[in-house]
Amino acid sequence: MIAHARRRVNGHHTEASPTLARFVLVHPSIPGGGVVASYLAPVVDALTAVLATPESPHFWLDVERIRPDEMDALADLLGLHEVTIFDCLNEDFLVSDEKFERFPDYFFLIADLLNPVEGRWRTENVNVVVLKRGAITLRNNPFPELAALAAAVARHGPQ
Repeated sequence: MIAHARRRVNGHHTEASPTLARFVLVHPSIPGGGVVASYLAPVVDALTAVLATPESPHFWLDVERIRPDEMDALADLLGLHEVTIFDCLNEDFLVSDEKFERFPDYFFLIADLLNPVEGRWRTENVNVVVLKRGAITLRNNPFPELAALAAAVARHGPQ
């Protein structure tokens, strides 16, 4: 089972609800197979630990509705280019076409995926950053299939 992040509210620790999760980090070295959180701090802590171990397996980070300050923190940690930051923050608004771009340390792509919304199929942009040590998916809307896949990978481990 994925570890749920705890946060401090009015001096008390509370569990982050998996239904409010905006960040899912999957990695076998994390107790429970991953971290689910509604805020970025525990994910950055866990990802920093993963990146500090060179021989560690690959990670997957799935992010829904990232804020500019959170994107800046991830970009600083992972060395993402300002064009990638712009595209991730503005997908669905200013950047709507598919895209593939190669940077020195990663690939970036924007893909249109089909998302079932209220019984109808709708295309949704999903940003994907493919690093040497892992992958990040970023999106502005709920995407149940990606959330279910992240949970399944965390539960059963990468094959």
